[in-house]
Amino acid sequence: MGRDYEGGGGGGRDRDRDRDDRDRDRDRDRGPGGPGGKRRRKMRRIDFVDYKDVPTLKKFLSPNGKLHSRKRNMADAKTQNKVQLAVKRARFMGLLSYTN
Repeated sequence: MGRDYEGGGGGGRDRDRDRDDRDRDRDRDRGPGGPGGKRRRKMRRIDFVDYKDVPTLKKFLSPNGKLHSRKRNMADAKTQNKVQLAVKRARFMGLLSYTN
């Protein structure tokens, strides 16, 4: 009543192959910034946002009239809040439409 297989409990898998797969997965998961982490993007800073400056405000809006996200606008939080307030004021004054 001998056993036909030898011990080891590896399930027939090759450890070197597992290690190679793990290295390949790690290399694939790295982003464009390399091993250091995410790449920082230059944020757009506008000192003064005027609600009467409609062409500038339209750069921050989608064709449907929605305000783009901070990531899409490349704006920091302070600038995004200024733009949001200016867009609301321009809509209220009738300079911008609420929809397309």
